[in-house]
Amino acid sequence: MNHNVKLCTSCVRNINSKYIASESGKCIFCLNFEKHREHLENNFQKIEWKFNETISKRKGWKNYDCLVLVSWGKDSIMTLYKLKKDTNLRILAYTFDNWFESPEALENISNTVEKLEIDWMFDKPWFVPRVLKTILLEKIPISICRFCAPIMIHKAIEVAYAYQIPYLITGRNKGQSDKEPSRFPLRNLSQNTFDSLLKNYPFLKNIWIEIWENEKLLKQYNIEIASPWIYEKRDTQAYMKIIENELGWKVPKMSYPRYSTNCILNFLQVVLSRKYFWYSHYDCEESMLIQYHETTKQKAIEILNLDIDYEIIHSILKKLSLTLEDIWLSQDELKQYGTFQGAST
Repeated sequence: MNHNVKLCTSCVRNINSKYIASESGKCIFCLNFEKHREHLENNFQKIEWKFNETISKRKGWKNYDCLVLVSWGKDSIMTLYKLKKDTNLRILAYTFDNWFESPEALENISNTVEKLEIDWMFDKPWFVPRVLKTILLEKIPISICRFCAPIMIHKAIEVAYAYQIPYLITGRNKGQSDKEPSRFPLRNLSQNTFDSLLKNYPFLKNIWIEIWENEKLLKQYNIEIASPWIYEKRDTQAYMKIIENELGWKVPKMSYPRYSTNCILNFLQVVLSRKYFWYSHYDCEESMLIQYHETTKQKAIEILNLDIDYEIIHSILKKLSLTLEDIWLSQDELKQYGTFQGAST
């Protein structure tokens, strides 16, 4: 095990990362959460189960009431199911493919929208592989998700605006909160680095990755983002059974974290995040779910403890016409960072 990895005593953050301060073996985020737990739980109780009430305030604009961002993920699929079963909202499902979605993913989504009788829009922008290749060649120390996610949100905003849809609905859970401080170094570039990228690669100016651009558009277009999983306590196992039985949803053969439904690119994203930051943002997500009692430390370690081998990384890089050498990743580093090394701490 890498001697640089030491898990927080309460969660699965690596407290030896320079981005994660700690005290007496416990990370600063757990300490702060415990300090403000009563306030946070009271705030949650104020909004609990009020998702439908919130998104029904602006119902009946045009043809659709909400645009639902749907991957093959269990959270977004269950979101579609809940909206269809629990509301009379008119739904447009929207899927963004970054060129790394699997055939399993598309089959899950296709079966879902057909069985729920929901209109579906599929989007696979041609330029996304070009963006990813550029970022990897530049060895930018950042999560690759930082570039996929803004493109996806921007495209969804433009669709919502075109159809005059007031809400974007996501499958985001509490562990994916943008307010989680330990996600910051994974999602942000210095202005100097960003300006240099735009200067060297002018085409990046047209793909909507500039900081706060999507937030400005949401405000300009009067569109709001919401997720039922911010308002509710989730029972993941229970709703997985529902979508498996009702929609024929299938657990993917290969994804990271274990049992998740993220795109194949995530395997490379996790390896590089561990190299640059000594942790990935999935460690942070699981840690927040531990704090909200939606999982346990033991379960979190189980799903994070998945070896990422050369064949998976090679297949990703081959699709982008890249090699390990191109992205300054050695075989030894791949072996080291392809493992969740906090499993035995």
